Amino acid sequence: MSVELLHSPGFKIDRGNCDPRKKEECKKRHPASCIYRKVECPARKCSDIMFVEDVCKHLEHFHYNSTVFTTIDSARLSCRFPINVGNPKGPHNSFDHSWLYDGQRFFARFQQVYPVWYSWVYVIGDSEIAQRYSCQIVAISAQEKPTMRLRTRYVGPIHPIDTPKKQVRTKSANSLQLSHLVVDEYKNMDVTSAERESGFNSFLRIDYRIRKVDRKYLSVYESGESSRSSGVFRFN
Repeated sequence: MSVELLHSPGFKIDRGNCDPRKKEECKKRHPASCIYRKVECPARKCSDIMFVEDVCKHLEHFHYNSTVFTTIDSARLSCRFPINVGNPKGPHNSFDHSWLYDGQRFFARFQQVYPVWYSWVYVIGDSEIAQRYSCQIVAISAQEKPTMRLRTRYVGPIHPIDTPKKQVRTKSANSLQLSHLVVDEYKNMDVTSAERESGFNSFLRIDYRIRKVDRKYLSVYESGESSRSSGVFRFN
């Protein structure tokens, strides 16, 4: 079984039985998991279609300003992103933060369509691989005025790279009402000096906890919380 290093730090993709000389034959033989199946670029406003094996290379080349690749190998990751506050005509920010875990490369997709923020986690793999994991996203926005801070939590599935952006956002519109959820352990968190000096109005901190789950019990997640179908949270 051959393994080829992608143009992405620390990540190796298993080619399995996929033969680069017989791409069409491979796609017909196992269309759901073939690395030569075509998927949509996950970056906002990018409609490019590419082979699964080329996703990381594409993001690094065309979306390097909004994609952070790391060699972090962990089931838990803390990310920090700038928030565009109070400017409805401002840019629609979009970020990907990528890391490794359990031999897979994960991405945290983080997107603002003012005044709503969307976030979900996906993996460079098919639905069978994605179903092995669940995620918990804890978000805390820290602003100058403590009364304006928002804390929210989402617990749910991870998406395969095949899931189109539009499909994810459409699902989220009907099921996400998380702004009332409070993460108690972060109630007394203050804005640090480093955060204030960074120049951003606010931060959203996302704490990803990824765990393997039994496929028979995909609806059971950490802390006994019920799952939501979309894998996305939003707040305004």
